[in-house]
Amino acid sequence: MYLVDANVLIEAHRTYYAPDLAPVFWEWMAEQAEKGTIASVSQVREELEDGDRQDFLRSWSRSLPADFWREPLVEAAPSYQTIFDWINEAARPYIPAAVSGFFEVADSSLVAQAHARGHEIVTFEKPSPQARKRVLIPDVCDALGVSYCDGFTMYRQLGLRFS
Repeated sequence: MYLVDANVLIEAHRTYYAPDLAPVFWEWMAEQAEKGTIASVSQVREELEDGDRQDFLRSWSRSLPADFWREPLVEAAPSYQTIFDWINEAARPYIPAAVSGFFEVADSSLVAQAHARGHEIVTFEKPSPQARKRVLIPDVCDALGVSYCDGFTMYRQLGLRFS
């Protein structure tokens, strides 16, 4: 199963798969959600619905099956601890705001759930092991052995076609 980061949905919505240009993309994503091949975490939904947004993404996210938005797992608690320990190792270059920020957004939940369940994360973040101001999903995934890919890789692997 793929766990989708907010940036995959937001980037598609704002640019190359805008709903008015590529409605079939959003239908396909909803079909993948129904099949259970993709999911995300409840914190991503919160990010999509942040503030007074009344846009397509907000209504689309509400139309997905409830089990698409995974709640924090009790069995992921050891994964959270592993993430916390790795980020806070003395050798890590992160400033304190980067560490707290990682745990305040959906990123830590995505990685913990993927780690606990063996899922693959879909994100457009790129690894940057020397980053100091932000903990990036790919860096944590690399350290914990969690698979990740970008959106286009997932689309190809799941057979997205516009025809």
